[in-house]
Amino acid sequence: MGWARSDLAITRMLGLVFIVSAVVTLPAAAQGSPPEPAVLTFGLPVDNNASVPRKFCQVTPEGDLGLTHVTLRFPANSTAKLEWNTEHFGEAPELKLENNEDQIERPGDSPSDYTRQVTATITVTEGGKPYVCPNVTLFEPFGNPDESAYEWWVKELNSANQGKLGELKDWLRKARRKGNAAPEGDLRKRREKRAQPEILVHLPSGQVAPPFPADITEGESIQMAIIMPQGDHKVKLNLGTCAPPETFRIKTDVEGGGTFWATGQDGEPDFQILPVGPIAKCGPDAVSYTIGTEYTEPANTEVAHKLRINPKYHIAAIVALGWDGARGQRFYAGDSPGAGDDTTVERRILRDRTTEGLIAYVGAQWMIGGVDYRNMRPRNYFANLFVAVNPAAPLNDIAWGFTFTPSGGLGLSIGMTLHQSTELVGSNEVLQPLPTGQPETRTTWNNPNLGYFIGFAVDTNVFRALSKANEGAVPVPQD
Repeated sequence: MGWARSDLAITRMLGLVFIVSAVVTLPAAAQGSPPEPAVLTFGLPVDNNASVPRKFCQVTPEGDLGLTHVTLRFPANSTAKLEWNTEHFGEAPELKLENNEDQIERPGDSPSDYTRQVTATITVTEGGKPYVCPNVTLFEPFGNPDESAYEWWVKELNSANQGKLGELKDWLRKARRKGNAAPEGDLRKRREKRAQPEILVHLPSGQVAPPFPADITEGESIQMAIIMPQGDHKVKLNLGTCAPPETFRIKTDVEGGGTFWATGQDGEPDFQILPVGPIAKCGPDAVSYTIGTEYTEPANTEVAHKLRINPKYHIAAIVALGWDGARGQRFYAGDSPGAGDDTTVERRILRDRTTEGLIAYVGAQWMIGGVDYRNMRPRNYFANLFVAVNPAAPLNDIAWGFTFTPSGGLGLSIGMTLHQSTELVGSNEVLQPLPTGQPETRTTWNNPNLGYFIGFAVDTNVFRALSKANEGAVPVPQD
């Protein structure tokens, strides 16, 4: 995966779940106005009798020599030659003056080269006479760039389109759509292709870059990234644990881990955001990982982190107690006035219209899309579909609808009910005389009774929802 040449870099890092070692070269696109390189201007000689006029070589840099490029400016109609004073850097580039100046890049091909002061011998020839400047400082040691990286990061977040962070999101979205940014079937479902991963960003030292989440939801796509100065850097990510998501809360013992590398690329002075490792989804408990760069202190160490992964629940058992407004009928034998005689009473088959009234239902509830009780989304307050039956007559009475909840676990269930109707058996009819006993009846779904239900509901996740008792740890750097 190649990234376009860009500026000094911020990298975001996201935790992952496969046992793999990989070297990933990643892009950082340029946007906005990057800092200008420092400028060193070599003036004209003052004393033509001196072989090395001091004022000619006493150049004062305009700008920060700690960046990745520097501009050398010379007198008109002159030529110049550059030689590194440190053999470690090898042969220096040939200066090709355009408009009396040229821009050179910080030498070196390893992260440790950023900790070196870079000096050079520059020979300027004007009018056939050479002027040798033997110890010109071109680049200062970069040091730990956390402070400037954080300032850059804040500007990125406040920019209209979030600059390189926006570009990284677009790149991840396109890469996932093409199927080349995630390992092993992470793109099997269309909605996973459309999903935008949560990008977890770290500063060059490996510390987290605010704002950083205290926790994330189980199964949410995550991508580790880190902010780094533009240039050649290697970032190491060790993923300790990343359990697989548990869709229906069936506990497994599988854990994943691995070591991943990301290598930055050279470019204009600025920062870059380097994603590290694959896009991943982790199950509940906590993701533990370490991240290290040449800026991590003490040297050759890594910063340890833990990020809480909140369980995501999809199904729960439910008990609802409330009012059922369905109207039904019942048949019974009772006294009724005789035909044509108000004084005569006969025992006949009678019918009453009844309301179901107060009733309890038990069943199952589906939290559509899943719910993280620490980070409830708008749909979690109402998109909770339940189906339940009357435990006293599970084949006769059914209820379904939605539960509205302020916190999960407890809520108000509103829905519809359906009941079997009661009818007379055989030739029995209403008002037919029945000297003894009760009329024979049966229940049937031929003409069911439809009603409404409203009641108080509690599900089996009530303790988890009210206590927010999710396991895990907040992302606190550990020594």
